[in-house]
Amino acid sequence: TEQTLNVAFASLDLLLHMQALLAFINFFTPALPTRSLSADPKQDESKAKAGEQDRQVATKAVTAVTEDDAFSLKLVSKLGAFNVLVCDEKSIIADIKIQGMNASVSIQSKQTEVFARLQNIVVMDTDAQVLHKKAVSIIGDEVFSFKMLLYPFATEGEAYNDMSNVDGEVMLRVGCIQIVYLHKFLMSLLSFLDNFQTAKEALGAASRQAAEKAASSMMDLAQKSFRLSMDIYLKAPVIVVPESSISQNAIVADLGLITLKNQFSLVVAENCALPPVIDQLDMQLTQLKLSRTVIQLDKSCQPVQAMLQPVNLLLSIHRNLAFAWYHKIPAIEISGDLKPMEIAVSQSDVTLLMKILLENLGEGAKVKEREKTQEAQVSKLKAEKGEVDTLN
Repeated sequence: TEQTLNVAFASLDLLLHMQALLAFINFFTPALPTRSLSADPKQDESKAKAGEQDRQVATKAVTAVTEDDAFSLKLVSKLGAFNVLVCDEKSIIADIKIQGMNASVSIQSKQTEVFARLQNIVVMDTDAQVLHKKAVSIIGDEVFSFKMLLYPFATEGEAYNDMSNVDGEVMLRVGCIQIVYLHKFLMSLLSFLDNFQTAKEALGAASRQAAEKAASSMMDLAQKSFRLSMDIYLKAPVIVVPESSISQNAIVADLGLITLKNQFSLVVAENCALPPVIDQLDMQLTQLKLSRTVIQLDKSCQPVQAMLQPVNLLLSIHRNLAFAWYHKIPAIEISGDLKPMEIAVSQSDVTLLMKILLENLGEGAKVKEREKTQEAQVSKLKAEKGEVDTLN
């Protein structure tokens, strides 16, 4: 191994205090450069080409001096716990706990491996009057496990016609996340974020710029018929919507299981230097269901009445990876099969749905009204203070 870097944190605690963050932003905003995020595209393109040439030269140099099984770079990072406390001058809004974060990157001449894993995440509602404290929690052993392998020269030359060879592999496993939706808690978080409008606008501009670059990169990959093998297993979230913040009656939406797998095939085409490649992606959505439940004291949910019987959906997506130059096959062709649905809604179910609209959503509206009243009072006091200072 030429270069090795190990980074480990036992615990990292972060306090996000609204007034402190606002003071920090107001202090540093004037010092930020006024240069627009959207630089000259021609300049960015020339820089990108220069960087790509440098990377190619570096890659050739490393390949020439290292063996196939030697690591040119190995990076390992571990974070035992990451705790975030969100608060303002009046109360603590949320307590976020993240545990067991592992990530690693290893680069060899023939492959690059990226690995990431998150063991647990809990978002707590700290309101003393709320019955449902855990707004977000994990059901199972881990939040997600991600592994990606990239093979730079796996489909070069004669290996192009072998469909078992791929340019990259992605393996993703996502555990079940339980979300308790309380509109009151959500509005409190949104109100906290609304105070940072300038930062949000800058982040939005940066996100748009990153999305454009990602789209451009994906177009380049599509032109090269980049083969990415996917093996994805998602345990979709379970969303619990209580009648109110102090009620045990709730609607549970279990979004089921999502599995994605793909395979590649060649198309027999005349007058083509390389045969076009078709990516066939099969996606299955199974066991999606909706039910009425009563949340027990141990926070478990016992279904009382099934409103929507388990639903299964099958999707088959065919992508023409050579659509940039081969147009006889559509770029994307989608076909699906939705199995029969069975819905049973009783008077009690309709009553619960109406109470959720009136009470759960109504609590969030009250939070917004209370904040507007407080802002009006603060503005009035400032105006009165200004008048007094003028008279003096």
